Amino acid sequence: MNSINELTRLIQRGNLDAQLDLLSAAIRSRRDTLSDLKAATLRASVAVGDKLYFSSAVRPAYLAGAEVIVVRLKRKKVEVDLVTPVGRFAKRVTCPATLLVTTKGA
Repeated sequence: MNSINELTRLIQRGNLDAQLDLLSAAIRSRRDTLSDLKAATLRASVAVGDKLYFSSAVRPAYLAGAEVIVVRLKRKKVEVDLVTPVGRFAKRVTCPATLLVTTKGA
């Protein structure tokens, strides 16, 4: 296989049907690893008291771009206080570190 396009064509044609579960597991494992790496990188670069923002991946979507202040760092999650209450969220929120960004709109 020379390219991702060739792999995609093989999957679409059904040539790799017997390996779909293996491919899916490999992709899921890689996504988990990347998510863990992103969370670890963020945790290493922020401290309690830092100002961050919810990314566009956050749900409910109306939280995207909301400004937060870090109050506690956990292994994979971060406790933050919303600077301004948004929707049903009045103050403290615990979320995966991967849902936070350092610049608004990122």
